Amino acid sequence: SPGTVCLFSESHYEELHSAVEVEQALRRANFDLEIYVLFQPIIDWSTRTTVAFEALARWQSPELGFVPPNRFIPVAERTGLINRLTLALLNQALHKACSWPGEIRLSFNLSAHDCGTCESVQRIIDVIKGSGFNPSRLDLEITETAIVQDVVQMKQAIEQFRRLGCGISMDDFGTGYS
Repeated sequence: SPGTVCLFSESHYEELHSAVEVEQALRRANFDLEIYVLFQPIIDWSTRTTVAFEALARWQSPELGFVPPNRFIPVAERTGLINRLTLALLNQALHKACSWPGEIRLSFNLSAHDCGTCESVQRIIDVIKGSGFNPSRLDLEITETAIVQDVVQMKQAIEQFRRLGCGISMDDFGTGYS
């Protein structure tokens, strides 16, 4: 706002420079070769058995080395690259999960942008259908911010995923505008 002082420190400069580097490298990235999925087990403590795995995004950039998700996912969302990123990660996760025992579920996070248009939702559905993985074993986690942005579109996306047989859960619900 007018009349206020803002100090721009060396750490601000480094943070900004780093974000620009990540964005440029992400724009040049070959998602099929550089982006990969790790799986974190979800345990039912009453039976002490693994009931699902959550897919976690990872990026090994030839330029930047390992880039943590908290650095590249916000950049992908801000630049509109998140849809391509999601499709590559979902495709990988589903194909790997096809070899799992039938009772093990896959949990996958969707960005607000992934549910933001009919076209992006349809591309996700096409990847799920084309994978050979049973959609009834797939849990899609949707962040609360996605719901707040466009309630009508989000409702349609959730209905489409449910019709396909996917489970839906709300991630970080209650941390924002609920």
